Order: sequence, then C-alpha cells, then structure tokens
Amino acid sequence: MLISGAIASGKSTVAVGVADALAGEVVRVREALAEVTGVSVADRTALQVAGADLDRRTNGRWLVEFLERRLELCPTLVVDAIRTRPQVLPILRNFPLVLLVYLDARPETRWHRFELGSVTDPVKRSLSFAEAMRHWTEVNVVEVRPLANLVVETDGLTVAEVVAEILNDAARLRPSDEAD
Repeated sequence: MLISGAIASGKSTVAVGVADALAGEVVRVREALAEVTGVSVADRTALQVAGADLDRRTNGRWLVEFLERRLELCPTLVVDAIRTRPQVLPILRNFPLVLLVYLDARPETRWHRFELGSVTDPVKRSLSFAEAMRHWTEVNVVEVRPLANLVVETDGLTVAEVVAEILNDAARLRPSDEAD
C-alpha cells in the first residue's frame, strides 16, 4: 500500500496504523532516500533535492528496487509519504496489487498538525509550514491524487477511523486472488 498526500495530512500516523492492522512494515520514503543517497534524514530540503535528482536519474526506479529488496523480508509493506508521480508510476507498473491512498485535509488542519509534529520531528522543525508548502514537491503532490485508488479527507476523523476506512476500501478495491 502506498500512502500519499499533502503535508501534515496524517500520512505517517495512518501508515503506522495500517501496517499494524495488516501485520506489515512501514517503509518511510525519507529514510529510503537517506539510505540510498547518504543525505541526512533530518534535512528536509536536502532530501527533497536528492529525491528529485534520484527520480530524474532513475525515472523513479530507485524506489521500486528499494521496495523489491524490502518485500523479500516482509510481504506486506505500507509506503509512507510517496510524494511524486515519478516515484508512483514505476511502482504501479511493477506491483499489480498495490493500492495508492491519498490523504488530504484543510490547510488550517494541516498547519495545526504540522506545528504539533514539529515539536518532536526534526524534519518538520527545519522549516516553517509556509516554507514547506512553497517547495515544488508540496506544490505538485496533487498530481498523485488522480492516480489514487482511494482519497480520504482526514479532517475531523480519528486515526482509527481513517485506518478503518482505508482497510474497508482496500478489501473492496483489492483484486480477487481468484481473478484471471
């Protein structure tokens, strides 16, 4: 399962909830980028620049290769914060049973969540919400939305409610194992 969406829409928290419910593993794209590029996971801007460069050089294939190695260790992965079409498209082509979930919320909700998260998250603390929103990755993440199997507006929902909605829709959307 791929989790995408706007900054502070609840991606990381929901990814953990979904992975727990599925007895799976969360794969954080920021940590994958840091592992592949050697860039500090705490430097949001450097990660975004490195990610854009890596996506351009590999046509997004780097993340497919990273996920293939992780699937050997755990058959159920929840990918947290896939943010660009160049990352999404190769995954959709290479993993036919993947579900893409796009999370969103009103800007004021996301600002509030970002501020709360910046207390414990050094990546969020490295930029203001306004600065983060101006980065091209944030501006263009909406390009992933039309590719999603499911879009969830997280305003006013608890994490448990969002996870339940995703799992219910995932069961409905997932192709039957018996289909030809």
